[in-house]
Amino acid sequence: MRPHRRPSPLHALLALLVLGACTHAPPPAREPPAAVQGEASGISEAARRALEGTWVYAGGAAEQAQVDEAVARATADMGFLARGFAAQALGDRARPRERYTLSFEASTVTIASPESPIERGPVGGPPVTLTDRFGDQSQTTFRLEGGALVEAGTNPDGSGETVFTPAADGRTLHVRRLMESSRLSAPVDVTLTYRRQD
Repeated sequence: MRPHRRPSPLHALLALLVLGACTHAPPPAREPPAAVQGEASGISEAARRALEGTWVYAGGAAEQAQVDEAVARATADMGFLARGFAAQALGDRARPRERYTLSFEASTVTIASPESPIERGPVGGPPVTLTDRFGDQSQTTFRLEGGALVEAGTNPDGSGETVFTPAADGRTLHVRRLMESSRLSAPVDVTLTYRRQD
């Protein structure tokens, strides 16, 4: 009989690093407050105008460095081999996308990015299953909160959020990316800057 082989650190990390496309927040048991759901289910014209459009990354090298620092903090307690693999996987998911295109049809939001599957779901509605370009699946909800669009997802290994917050100038969008797991030393939490494409 062949001896039982322990799973390698890389296989263990593959299981852990299904952190979701969005992009995602505290676990799904948390329901948005009734007031927030009320805001989310009725998308105002002001919210549509502030969020809709194509947004191009404008954060530059300084924000890219913040992503690397956040990933390093998140993997600080892992062993050497595991840390390198995890940092690569997390970094790929946390780095800024080239651009986002946000649009609304009735109460449904659509988020499109180059080289990524379409993310679509009802604002203020039940979770939908999304799969990102890495093959990670998550149960994802969309809601409006204080003028920001919050895309929140969970799966068995972690949770995360992408929060799209338009600035008062109408030309700037701040995109906060949060990824959490009990197996990470710290959350990956970065905010990236986008400019409206003319």
